Amino acid sequence: MKIAMIGQKGIPAKFGGVERHVAELSERLAENGNEVTVYCRRWYAPELAETKVKQIFTPTLHTKNLDAIVHTFTSTLHAIFTEKPDIIHYHGVGPALLAWMPRLLSPKTRVIVTFHCIDRTHDKWGRFARLMLRVGEWSACGNADRTITVSETLKRYCGESYETDTVCIPNGVTPLAEVSPASLNSWNLIPGKYLLFVGRIIRLKGLHTLLAAYRNLPETVRVEYPLVIAGEGYYSDSYLKELTTLAKGLPVKFVGNQTGEALAALYRYASLLVQPSETEGMPMVVLEAAGSGTPILASSIAAHREILGDDGNYFEVKNSFDLTRALSETLGRIDELKLAAKDLAAKINQKYSWDGIVKQTNEVYLSTARPMRVPVAE
Repeated sequence: MKIAMIGQKGIPAKFGGVERHVAELSERLAENGNEVTVYCRRWYAPELAETKVKQIFTPTLHTKNLDAIVHTFTSTLHAIFTEKPDIIHYHGVGPALLAWMPRLLSPKTRVIVTFHCIDRTHDKWGRFARLMLRVGEWSACGNADRTITVSETLKRYCGESYETDTVCIPNGVTPLAEVSPASLNSWNLIPGKYLLFVGRIIRLKGLHTLLAAYRNLPETVRVEYPLVIAGEGYYSDSYLKELTTLAKGLPVKFVGNQTGEALAALYRYASLLVQPSETEGMPMVVLEAAGSGTPILASSIAAHREILGDDGNYFEVKNSFDLTRALSETLGRIDELKLAAKDLAAKINQKYSWDGIVKQTNEVYLSTARPMRVPVAE
């Protein structure tokens, strides 16, 4: 099959759960004999000399409100009239706004949309953008031959809100190889003696809640367990300044976006990953940390509970006082949590295997040999 991926910023993935999802999925689909094209934005992705996946760079306007939709428009036109794929696979509800284009201009092309998260809840968007993202949700469910959701929570949401029965195919996790703690030296970190946050520095990730909770810990605990924040902002300079002010006087290390061995080492040797997100679709960070055998303390949102189950360690979302309580409790039994995390890692790596996810995705592609809409069963 010829498959075109549209909506992501590009490959290789530098940051962003959607980008990592597309990078892992497209490479494996190509290895299975498919001809895969990933549309990229030049400001994000370097041009690769050798790759099994074809990169195509199309024009965009690199602004917060226009980047995604303009790039989706130019990529869709290129796919329809130049690449002529069997499948156009849109990633995200914003890009899904244009899922009608191949249905109108290239009726034989099958359209798949992956609903990654409810983007309109992100605080960076204004009123009009949120309205368009709501329309994008409808389009993701109404203009696709099949809609994929990355969690059972999103599957229920699409069924209740848009009366569409989606296919639930989660994000995957790649087991991390053993890595040396040497990568930690540049940050003066001691293995097993730091707290870790990984993710984009945007408000809905809840970093302000984490910093407020961390400040409330006894000083002796903060000195023993510095807080490492690995990630970069994305149209969120004012929020980053707010966090810098909140972190003043605390042993907090902002280490920027990390990938490869450095990120693997941060996961592997952290005492605890703290994930205070206020909303998520299927968080790659939690999957990666769980697959690495890292103990996790997470906000009590449905996406976290879907991954970690009833035995996970949670605190009330947006509640810094409850997070302080939970941090004190979990750090007091960290050796016990490390043993439980190792048991969970085996389950996570099996359940969220990319090989299984690629197989399911390929089955969705094949099931759309004839365009079909699947209503919710009564």
